[in-house]
This record gives sequence, structure tokens and C-alpha cells, in this order.
Amino acid sequence: MEEDPIKFSQLIEERKQQTRNRKVAAQIMDSIEQLESEPTAVKRWVWELIQNAQDSAYKETNVRIKIELDSQHLRFYHTGRPFVLNDLLNLIEQGSNKERPQYNLTMQKTQTSLKSPQDMGGTTENPEEKEIISLKDMKVPETTGRFGTGFLTTYLLSKCLEVSGIFHFNEEGQYNFRNFKLNLNRDTYDLDKMIELNRQSFNLFKDLNDHTKSPILKDYKPGQDFDTCFAYELKEEGVKNAQEGLKSLVKAAPYVLSFKIKKNCIGTYEFVEKSIEVPNFFVDYPLIGSENLNFSVVFNSHLFYPNEKRSGISLEKGPKAMVNREIMQECQKLFDQFLDYVIKNKFTGMHCLRLQLDKNQVICNFLKDILIKPIIKKFVAQPIIESQVGFINLKQALFPNIEKASIETGDKDKLMQLWEILSKIYSSQGYLIKKDFDYIKSWIQVFEDPDWKIHLDQKNKININEAIAQVQIAKTIDGIKQQHGLTYTDVQDLMKKLYEYINQHYSSYQLKSLIQSYSIFVNQNGNLCKCEDLHLDNDIEEIYKDIVKGYGYNLRGKLLSKDFNVPFEKDFKNYFFYTLESEITDSIKSSLNYLKECKQNNKKSLGYKNKYSIAPVKRPTKLSLSYLSSIEELSFRILGLERRQVQVYNSLFTGQITQQQKEDEQRKQLIDLLSMTALHANIKIQVATNIPQTARDISMDVICFNIRRIILSCTNKIELISKLSIKSDIYEFLNSFYTIVKERCKPSSAKKLIDFQIFLNQNDKFFRFAKNLMQSQKQVTINQLEEDEKVGNKQGIKDILLIYLQLKDMTLNNLNEKIIHSSLSENAEKMMIGSNSKEYLKCKDICLEVDQILVKNCSQKDYLRKNEQLIMKFDRLYLSTFKEQHNQSLFPQYTKERKEIIVGLRQQGEMQEIMFEIYENEQQNLLKSLIKVSKHCYIQLDEIMKIFKDYNNPPDNLKDLIKYLKEKDINKVKITEMIQYLQTK
Repeated sequence: MEEDPIKFSQLIEERKQQTRNRKVAAQIMDSIEQLESEPTAVKRWVWELIQNAQDSAYKETNVRIKIELDSQHLRFYHTGRPFVLNDLLNLIEQGSNKERPQYNLTMQKTQTSLKSPQDMGGTTENPEEKEIISLKDMKVPETTGRFGTGFLTTYLLSKCLEVSGIFHFNEEGQYNFRNFKLNLNRDTYDLDKMIELNRQSFNLFKDLNDHTKSPILKDYKPGQDFDTCFAYELKEEGVKNAQEGLKSLVKAAPYVLSFKIKKNCIGTYEFVEKSIEVPNFFVDYPLIGSENLNFSVVFNSHLFYPNEKRSGISLEKGPKAMVNREIMQECQKLFDQFLDYVIKNKFTGMHCLRLQLDKNQVICNFLKDILIKPIIKKFVAQPIIESQVGFINLKQALFPNIEKASIETGDKDKLMQLWEILSKIYSSQGYLIKKDFDYIKSWIQVFEDPDWKIHLDQKNKININEAIAQVQIAKTIDGIKQQHGLTYTDVQDLMKKLYEYINQHYSSYQLKSLIQSYSIFVNQNGNLCKCEDLHLDNDIEEIYKDIVKGYGYNLRGKLLSKDFNVPFEKDFKNYFFYTLESEITDSIKSSLNYLKECKQNNKKSLGYKNKYSIAPVKRPTKLSLSYLSSIEELSFRILGLERRQVQVYNSLFTGQITQQQKEDEQRKQLIDLLSMTALHANIKIQVATNIPQTARDISMDVICFNIRRIILSCTNKIELISKLSIKSDIYEFLNSFYTIVKERCKPSSAKKLIDFQIFLNQNDKFFRFAKNLMQSQKQVTINQLEEDEKVGNKQGIKDILLIYLQLKDMTLNNLNEKIIHSSLSENAEKMMIGSNSKEYLKCKDICLEVDQILVKNCSQKDYLRKNEQLIMKFDRLYLSTFKEQHNQSLFPQYTKERKEIIVGLRQQGEMQEIMFEIYENEQQNLLKSLIKVSKHCYIQLDEIMKIFKDYNNPPDNLKDLIKYLKEKDINKVKITEMIQYLQTK
């Protein structure tokens, strides 16, 4: 049987169709799978749909677009032209009817023109290419391309798509419009299944023949409504991808819209930094995934040859790269003109036009040669940096450097804090970049860029340590003011910001190292010091700083200034008032000891004549007090400090207040004492809250010793009054001085201050004994005669003392040389000298010695005869000086021998003649009657005796009168009057 002839032509057509179907399905699956692995692909769907909408626009007509998104669907509408047969075919098979640029001249030198920049030794310009490639010779397509492989990115939203719209048929003599719906399902990873899904999509063409499913539209006017719709069913991942695409639209839309904008000048401008998500290359729409050159310029050309995925353009090899390079050179010329214009007109925000690659980013040499290198050279040479004073060159500009390779948003506070510091330090130069975080950040980054780095000086980046060094160089606050043209307030603000910066951004270890290394802390003299050299001022009053300054102690130099607050005060040592008090006290004590040792050393040198004696070494002290005069001067300054009265209600401080009141009273007493003298002029009264009591105590001692020294330099009262210009009673002054010493000094100190040398004797001279006398011979006498309780008549005891001196063959002047002045004797007894340095002039001692000497002398008749008046005077004093008329304890011998002495005295001379006449005239009985008369009647009796003395033969009436008086009781006054009457008669 003869076989049927095989229709090979038919068979091959079937096989070709099968192969084509498989190839289309495989290509769709591979493309979707690859897109799913590309992170930036999810942003492209919106641009593919927009591009397709634009390509469907009627000439001279704008296409309108509407996008609807909810949790389950995304719908993309546009008003473009209806679909034609090829459009539907391309939708199903992902083909494209995109036009390509065409050349009108013959490409005669194709081989030469295909050489890459690398083949030309790295150069970017090829003379032969310039002869062949000219943009003027190119035929530019009007469309960008519809429903090609780029459309596959929309399946990242959903693999199930429904396309609805208007189908326009204008073939075979027909011209009509009809509705259609096309379902596209790509939801499979199986090739045969994909072939089957594609086959099902071709059922659309059957539906087009069914007027019930695709009715013909009458009176249809294209481009009026949103007739075309791409509807995607979304799952969770699809929603996210939809959102990413819309974000890309929002960011890149301004660029897209500006490519064909009508010129309308509004008079203002602003450079807006391009988002890093917006690519630098556009073919009407962004080439998502293309190289990001990290500057705010986009290059758009309808002539660019993008790659198949529209993710970039080739600039390396091949005819497409050749065209793209030519286009880029034209773009570069335009950009260069633009740069010249904005630089000339000093536009702000030019940093956005600076091209800088990301770290480790590699681009072709062609782009480097036509973009990066020319931009860098222009930017380095021109004043494009916005500074404090205007535009300056990049090499002049100063930048805050926080020493981070990559500055993040979280570094803003730190960077701007550093800028504030630098703005003070470099304000006079005006080279500091303007205050704008994003602006500073963008420029700081170029210092790490290898292409920029070779043109820049790293010294232009100023870190905090360099700023600190600039501050330290000035050495003083005045130096900072002068060096940087700042006011005092500016310097305060600078130092405050500097301290806050290092405190906030340094670790404890770094902070400790820094403050130990740099002199950036201000003392109270305005000098810059290290932390270790300063102390915190715990309310030390200014008057004390002034006082110690006068003695070489620069206290302000070691105290941290209160005008400059330091946030890390815990790193400083404290300086309390008690520290100052201790330093003052130690300085005074040490200096006094040194002077004492010097004095003793001089005495030893003189005594032993040793010229090689070792001089004492003065221990270093805070206050320089090399001379006694400086110590005394300081003591007067301290004495002048008066405690400020503070109301304290807490009972816990009652004891403290009482003690302070006692101390203040002692100070007042000394000041009152000094007010009697010229020394008061050395006191300057100043009010202070805190008083260095220990130092004040020592100062009062010093002043007291000074008074003593002045007294010792005088020999008598007159000299002391003259030297001290004493205005009041000298004895009052001395007694006040003794009292002050007694009340405030310890007994040991009082003994050093108060001795016989500063007491006046009764001759108003100070006691001075010869140096060769033994200590036991250096005695003074305290007169206690009048203090004896037996004495009733003080003048009488003084007269007895004179009799004592006469009996001892001494003068009162000599005795007064040894006796402490009576106005001072009370204090001398209470506090002066030990028992081995003083003796007492006591009543009993004087009386006993007078008694012994006088009685002994009275045993001699010649003595009685020669000293009758003395003995009689003594006898009168014996009877009238003491409270008891006969005081046997004071005059035991005289009391016993008095009769004999008195009678013996009367039996000598005139008295002897009188006694003889008494006996001769037999008047013994009258004498007996006389001694019986009371002392109280002596006056009257004496008057009567005078009467009888004048009468040799008294009249009888006188006798009768005497008899009458004897019998009558009449008072003594009457008797006296009567006698006087008789005398007149």
C-alpha cells in the first residue's frame, strides 16, 4: 500500500509553532524568576505601566493616569489609544514593537567605531567615532516601547492580571472599536503549564469574534475616558511591592514631569537634594537599578540605549555604548555650562551638584573622565563652599570633624555641637562651613572619597582635639578674646560648649586623659590650667583672696573660675574654707618659728663666735611672710575681719554661736585696746561670713606680742605714750592689755607675754635688770600695805612706811624703783610672775620690822633725845592707823615697852623740867586727876586750863560757877559757851 505523501511544510510549521510557544513560555518564566531576585525590580512596575500609557498617547495630547490601591487590588487606568492586534499579541507573548534609533548615513567604519575606551588606551575620545556618530544623523523614535520584557515587572505585583479596554481593528477594510477583557495568568513554575496558560490567553481572539462578548462600540471617541485598566489581585507581598513602586513614583515624578515642562520663570530657586533611590539616568523615565552617582543631577535622553531590563545604559563596548557615550558627552557639556552659571551667580545648595561615589563603588573610566574629574577640578578651583562670610574655595573651608568615616543622622547633635565650638574659635577668619547639618555632612564625606581626597587637605577637617589645642595656645581668657575676636560672654559660651561636648561624647577614660593633658580650665585669674592644678571654690570670699594675694599666695590661680561652669566637677579637688584657714595658720606659725630659730641662731653665733653656725632652713609656706613686720601686718588684716551676722534658729547651733560670740568679744576687746593707740590705723574693718578663728587667735597673739615688744623698747611711761600715741590713761591701757592676755591666752602663753618687764614701777619706769643678775635677783615688789584688813587709816600706813624707810636708812624713791605701780598691782598679783620673781610689801612685815628696830633704838637714851619727834609721830600713828588701838600682833615689842619708851622720852629735856616743877609745887594730885579725864573732854579741859592760867587770885563767882557746874546736869555745849562768855568778861 502506498503511503500518503508527508506534508513537510505543514509539519515544520507546526514544529516551529510548538518551539516558539515553548520558547515564549520559558522566556516568561525565566524573566519573572530573575526579576524576583532583583531588589530594585519591585519599583519598576509603575514606570512600565506609565511608559506604556505614554506610548499610547495621541499626538499633541496628554495622557491621563489613575491608580487605585487597596488591600486586595491595584488598578492602573489611563486614557491612551485603544489596543491594536499587535498590542494584544505582545501582552500575551511579552513581545515588543518598540522602535530603535536609526542612522541616515552608512556605517562604513563599523569595526573602528566599535572600539571601546579600553581598546583606545583608556581615552574616551575617538576621532573616527566622531566622524561616524552624530546625534543630528539619528532618527529618534517617538515611543519608548510597549509590553516588552519590562512589562514582566508588573507580575511582581501579582501573577494574575486582567487587562480590560478597547480593541481597535483597522484592517481588511474594517474600522471599528469593541470592548475586550484579557486574563493573563503567570502563576506557575511548570513550563508545560505556562504553555497551557498562554494558550488559554489566546482565547481572547475568539471572543473578539463574539459580538456578545466583545460588542462593537458605536460613536466611540478615543482618549476621553479611562477606558484601559490593568487590574492585579494582590496578596501581602504584592501590596508591599505596590507600595515600593508608588514611593518610587513620588520621588522621581518631579524629574519626569520637568523634562517637558513649559518655561515659566517664578523668580526663585532652590536646589533639592536628589533621593538616593532616584537613579541618575532616565530615558523619559528612571532606569531603575542603574548606577547611582550620588549627586543631584539626572541625565535624561530619549536617545539613550537602555539595556533590555531598563536598569541602566551601557558605556563600555558595542554600538549602543558608542551612542550612549556620545549622548553623555553632550549631557556633560550642558552640565558644565550649568555649573558655570550657578557658581557665577552664587547659588546656594551647590553641594547637591557635587558628584561623589559610594565607598567601593566602581564605575567606568568614561564616566570618571567626563564627569567626576572635571567636576572635582571645577569645585576645587571655584568659591562654592557656603561659609560664615559667604562663598569660599574648598581648600580654604574648615569642616567640623567628629572622626567618623560615615556620618549618620544620629551624629547630628555631636557634629553641630562641634560646629558651635569652631564657630567661636574661627569666627574672625570666617572660613568655617555654614551651619547646616546636611550640608556639612555632604562635604565631609568627600574627604574620604579617593577621587576627591588627592585634591583636599585633611587639615581642613578640625576635630575637638585641634579645637582644644587652639584654645590652649591662647593661655588666657584675654588671649582667647584677642586671638579670636571674641567678647567675654562669647568666651564663656565657647568654654561651656567645649566642656559639654567632651563630657557628653567622651568615655570616662578618654575624659580623664584629656583633662590631664590640656590646659583648658579657667582659674580665677583668667588663665588656662590643667584639671590637676585647680580646685573647686567652695564659697571662698573675695576678701580672703585679696588678703593672701598681698603675701604672694595666688589663691585665685588655683581655684576654678565660677564664671565657667564645668559639668564634670567631680574630677576636681575641693578647696574649702578650712583649707585656707589651715594654710594661713601654717604660714604664720612656720614663719614665726623660722624667725625664732634665726634669732636663736644669731645669739649662738655671737655667744660662741662661730661663723660657721648652720642657719635654719625656712619651710615653704603658702604665704610669703619672711619678716616679722609682714606677719604683724597680716595679723592686723585678720583682726579687722568682722563676722557677718547670720540669723540661725536651729538649736543645734546654739553652742557654736555662743563660742563665736565669745571669740568676737575677745576680738572687740583687743580692737578697743588698739583704739587707744596709733596701732588702730593698721586695722581695716571688713565683713566676712566665715572667720578663720585659729588664724585669728594666732594673729591676736602676734599683736599682743607686738605690743609687748613696743613696751620693751621703752624705759618709762613717757616713751610708751609717745611711741604708741596713747590717747587715754596709760594705766588704763596697760591694765586692759593685761586683762586681754589673761582672758584669751593659756597660762603658758600668758607667762611669756606678761612679766615684770612690761610693768611700771611707782616711779613710772619699766623694770629693767642688769643682764648679769641671777634670776633670783630679778625680783619686783607688790605693795600690799593698804590691803591689810587691820589698817583703818591708809595714810597712816603710808606714814609708817616712811618711818620704816627712815629707820632702814632708805629713800622712798629707791623703794619705788622696786615696787610695781599701785595702779597696776592688782593685775600684777593676779597673773604676772611666779613666786621666785616677786615679793610683797606687806603691812605686818613692815610693822614687825619697825617694831623691832624702833624698840631696839629706844633702849638708847641718846636716841630718845635725838628722835623725840619721830617717836612721838610713830606713837600717834600706832594709836590712829589701825582699827584696833593696840595691835600687839603688829607691834609686839612696842606695845610691851611703850610706857617706858614714852615716859623715858618725857623724862628727857623740857619734860624733865616740867616734872620737876610738878613735884616742886606739889601738883601730883592734879596730875592724877588729869589722867582720869576722858579724851572726849580734852578740848573743854584745855579751855578751862587757859582761864585759870590767867588768874593768880580767881574771883569768888568763878569758884561758885565751877561748883554750880559740878552739881548741875548740863551738856557739854552749854559748858563751852559759858566758859567762852566768862572769858569775855
